[in-house]
Amino acid sequence: MILRNALALRESINEYRESMHEVAKKKGISDPSVIQISKQLDGKIICCKKLCLILILQLYQKSSLIITMGQA
Repeated sequence: MILRNALALRESINEYRESMHEVAKKKGISDPSVIQISKQLDGKIICCKKLCLILILQLYQKSSLIITMGQA
């Protein structure tokens, strides 16, 4: 579930990047709409990093549990 959300978020980030580049080409990088898209993009990138960290922690916990059970 988390992996699916992370992948969907990554796709959304790519779409926002493309959108931001197109708007910036037409209106310039200091246009308020470009800045707004950039802020939204930043939020999505932060969420994606958090989801990836959660996935890494879950994988680590599972691998630690397997190692601990193997030693018992």
